[in-house]
Amino acid sequence: MVGGKVGEPFSPSPWEASSLAAGFAETGDFERARRYRDQALADHPDHPHPLYNAACTEAVVGEHDAALEHLRRAIELEPKAREWAADDRQLDAIRDDPRFPGR
Repeated sequence: MVGGKVGEPFSPSPWEASSLAAGFAETGDFERARRYRDQALADHPDHPHPLYNAACTEAVVGEHDAALEHLRRAIELEPKAREWAADDRQLDAIRDDPRFPGR
């Protein structure tokens, strides 16, 4: 396994752990999306990647207030997240909201 350490179990990065949630949301598996989102946020509450992917998941499943808050926090922690959000189609459902921080 690339990046793994001999004798230690593989631990996915915060991005890997949270990107599954956004992927499941895209396919309509909202229950699984929420479960993976919740676990990624519990494991990495102040990491911008899980926060950003949570925003994507929430935008797709219709949890718009949570999506806007997680996106705001992701940008606060990682200013590049504003660039990611600018054209991320998973965020289309919240893009017209005046609170959308990805502008």
